Amino acid sequence: SIKEQQLRSRIEQTVNLKQLFKVIDSRPETSGAGVIYIAGDSTIISLRKFNSSCRVNPISIILKEPTSPMSADSYAKKLKSSNRESKLASELIGAGLSCASAALGWMVVVGSVGAIPISGGTSAAVTYLGYSAAAASTVQCMVGIGRSGAEGFAPDKLDELDSQAWYQNTSKALDYISLVGVGAS
Repeated sequence: SIKEQQLRSRIEQTVNLKQLFKVIDSRPETSGAGVIYIAGDSTIISLRKFNSSCRVNPISIILKEPTSPMSADSYAKKLKSSNRESKLASELIGAGLSCASAALGWMVVVGSVGAIPISGGTSAAVTYLGYSAAAASTVQCMVGIGRSGAEGFAPDKLDELDSQAWYQNTSKALDYISLVGVGAS
């Protein structure tokens, strides 16, 4: 888009990107990292794609511009005190993983049900474990979607829920059921 092109042009005029990438690549823990820039108006551009020849797991460094003029110290304090954006991203990622796990779990159930006659019934145990895992993952998916919405609209209520022992125990139980089912599958 035009906004992205204008932003890229502005960054290239004000930042020595070669020097920035050299500094990033000089550290083993960030070498090859992708670099993403988020402007104050929330325009997002990729300054450099992740270089897969350096590491297996992709990493990205996100540079975020303040929404209003302020000193670097003030902005750093603001970012440290307000981590809601990263919590929302974390909730969305968690919901995505749970929903993907649920879909995979239901595929295992369907596949193992179809294999019962062929295996002489020996795959029935996998079916039951897969069903439990798929059901637990489905609940986790729904919870994850709800948590994402709560993080966006009522984060204080989500913090209150997270502090409840019954909720923590239920979440752990769902995790264990999902893991046992996946391990058995």
